[in-house]
Amino acid sequence: MTILAGNDLRLSGPDSGSLRINISETSVERALGEAFAYRKFLLKGLFIVMSESRPWGRYRKQSRDEFYASYHYAGLCPELFMTIDICSELSPEDDLVRQYREWVYLRNLDRLSDIAPPPSPPAGVPDWAWYSRMAWLESRKIAEWWLDNRLVPTGEFGGMVGDDTDLYQQWTDLPYYESDGVGAQVKEAAAALAELADKKHLRNGINVLMTDALHAYEEGINHLALMTQWEYGDPVYLERCMDSARHMEKLTAVTSDGRRHIRHTRDLGYDEIENPRTPTVEGNSTALMWHTSLQTAEYNRNPKALKTLDEWAQSWLGKMKPGNWASEIEVLSGKVTRSTKNNPFSSRGQDLTFTWLTRLTGDTRYIEPFLHYYRKNDAPSSSNRFLGDIYNMSFLDDFRPELLDTLAERNSALSFYRSGDQSRLIEETIGSPESRSSAIDNLSDAIRWPDMYTTVEQYTDRLFPSIINNASICTLGGYSARNRYLPARGVSWEGFGTDYGALVLVNRPDSLKALVYSYANRPLNGSARIWSLVHGNYHVRTGTDSDGDRMIDNPVNGALTELRKADTITLRLEPKTVTILEIGLGEKLDSIFERADFAVAARECSLDGLTVSGILHNIGSKDAGAVTIAVLDGSGEILLKKAIGGIEAPLDLVPRRKEFSLTLPRKAGNNWRLTVDPDDTIPEIYEGNNSVLFSAIK
Repeated sequence: MTILAGNDLRLSGPDSGSLRINISETSVERALGEAFAYRKFLLKGLFIVMSESRPWGRYRKQSRDEFYASYHYAGLCPELFMTIDICSELSPEDDLVRQYREWVYLRNLDRLSDIAPPPSPPAGVPDWAWYSRMAWLESRKIAEWWLDNRLVPTGEFGGMVGDDTDLYQQWTDLPYYESDGVGAQVKEAAAALAELADKKHLRNGINVLMTDALHAYEEGINHLALMTQWEYGDPVYLERCMDSARHMEKLTAVTSDGRRHIRHTRDLGYDEIENPRTPTVEGNSTALMWHTSLQTAEYNRNPKALKTLDEWAQSWLGKMKPGNWASEIEVLSGKVTRSTKNNPFSSRGQDLTFTWLTRLTGDTRYIEPFLHYYRKNDAPSSSNRFLGDIYNMSFLDDFRPELLDTLAERNSALSFYRSGDQSRLIEETIGSPESRSSAIDNLSDAIRWPDMYTTVEQYTDRLFPSIINNASICTLGGYSARNRYLPARGVSWEGFGTDYGALVLVNRPDSLKALVYSYANRPLNGSARIWSLVHGNYHVRTGTDSDGDRMIDNPVNGALTELRKADTITLRLEPKTVTILEIGLGEKLDSIFERADFAVAARECSLDGLTVSGILHNIGSKDAGAVTIAVLDGSGEILLKKAIGGIEAPLDLVPRRKEFSLTLPRKAGNNWRLTVDPDDTIPEIYEGNNSVLFSAIK
């Protein structure tokens, strides 16, 4: 035994007496087992701590000493690397240690271990229903683990608001696959975190902590917008978004030549509104800060939000030229301090902000830098990222088919939308047994690294389960994720649980077509909720496809059905069969975004004896005259009505509300409902927010 000490050292026994050394014997097997268990315990702790900076991403074909000396965080790696090596030596067959080793040393290993490929579809199951569902379930499994093992009552997982909001954003699509199960659990947990963020981290929808734009956004602005998207029509969340959008304008500066910019890239926060400093530069991640403004406009096309966004966007577009795409601007002088040669909108969040503005307004000037390259049969970097979405939104309809087909060679989503052939999406979903990055991007990665996004417990902002992206393109018609929050989906599914797989063949403003395969042994009854169709009267057809030609076996044209955003269509899925949903515009109707929108929320209502009270909101874009609020029993019979005065539209982003109270004729039943405009006399953006059940009133 050797004892080394850097300073003078005194050794003593029990009660400061003489030193006594007892030697115990054990078997080699037990000693090695204990040593391995201890080293594996150390490995988890060392990896967790370093998963935030993840310096191993720079460890490539070089000596370790060269890597350790390359930069600060690499200098922290020796103990982690040593522990991985010792664990591998002590137990070379341990699968978790193998995962750590291949994750950390990925770019320095000559070869990776062999893995089995994903299982092939059973007979009769289409590949699109099999592989996309499998990828969804893998992503779902990751979310379920965190919900079961790390969730606390505040909605946090251990990364605090700033990191945990990132993780929720990675799960944006999950509630659109299923209306119950893990999808509902994610939303419930996220609602708790939304309250924490609103109380502790945000003030009027702006971050309290002064920090750089990316981390300012992650203090809860991102989560506020996410909750508004998930809980469509919820007046509490939408008005918080409106509040944030109104105060975002105050975080900007208008220069003497009329440009509008966010005042700083760094040190952004509410204090900048109360104690503004001289503007510096804008760039990097500042575009992310517009998320709540975009989400507000997505719901009601609020003119003030759109005007502020347009002034900011035009200020950037005025500094963007081919070959010199501005990515950082000195606010007061307008001098471009950083630019890229072939990558427009290179600052984080710009690409999706400008694409979303085109979606909201129909004005393609916002994406002209992308179109510049598309016309040249090119789609570098971020312009390729949104190519399929821009096509689906109909903004490439004037392009020659030959040019679109050539562009489709660069983008698997566009290739699918153009040809209907999902093979490239499926190939990407399966992935390669030789993983390209330390992430779970596909099914092969999930097989190689089954524990790296669960029991390993990395920092919550270091989980990137992009395995779901192509699955969402197939199942929902588009995908959203962290910092990629464009609402591109065309449909969501409710009531089918996990017993289905879908392929959205068409997701356009005037049409939708989806194939849905049921894995169940019995008929399934559920619904499809539509998200991207313009308001209109539609031909809606459903039926089975028994021969795989993607056509309804016995099509029948029914009467035209009026549809608007977030409406549902009832579906019955026959067992082990493909059902087709086909929707085509017959007659375009008025824009829903020029309407009032009354809304009530159960958490703002109270019941005291026979008195029910609450708050009525107008979250639309049009003033509304007097409206009736009523109480209905379980059979739908109106028990009482009360007229409420008119409510203006919140065109200035200031919420418009009215308190109300009603006296019930008798004790309320749990199946009673409080309903606004029970006779449906006022056209609204959405009517799913017009009622609350008494059973939901606390």
